[in-house]
Amino acid sequence: MTVERFVDRYRIERAHAARVAALAAAFYRRVAPVRGSGANAAADMGVATATKSACRSPIWVFTSTARTFCSTRTCPAFRQASNRGWRILVYGCRGGLAKVSAALGDPDLRAQLLSLRLAVLFHHARTIIALPRIELTGGGRIGLGVSERWLAKHPLTAHLLAKERRQWKELGHPWKSLLC
Repeated sequence: MTVERFVDRYRIERAHAARVAALAAAFYRRVAPVRGSGANAAADMGVATATKSACRSPIWVFTSTARTFCSTRTCPAFRQASNRGWRILVYGCRGGLAKVSAALGDPDLRAQLLSLRLAVLFHHARTIIALPRIELTGGGRIGLGVSERWLAKHPLTAHLLAKERRQWKELGHPWKSLLC
């Protein structure tokens, strides 16, 4: 019930949010340092990134919604809007990575953030696309592989991936290329 009100209030594109959430969860399962409840955080943030109210601060939207719609009993995860992890995911889901650089020292939060950012990136066009085979590994060094042929047909995604790779490298988390 609470999530439904959130979706309605911010006119969230349900299909887009579902695509982002599913891909973020799949990515997280590949890179998570410890399996646990963190997968839900990355997946649920797909909903927050798909809002048409993008001109508002995602942190404001999230915390405002949490305070308005959630009680500790009905929605405990959202009620803890001051929780650092949630705030980092909402704030860091897109744009410059440097703004959340301090959080990258936490391996689980780093895995969640990487998963969410990549899911948002691959679904940047907000339309249904046939995703390529994507190889992704976590741990000490992030590994990413995407078909060169697919990237040639999707130059904006290729550009965004290159930019994302540079940002992670600048903050001390270089990526290695994987074969696809």
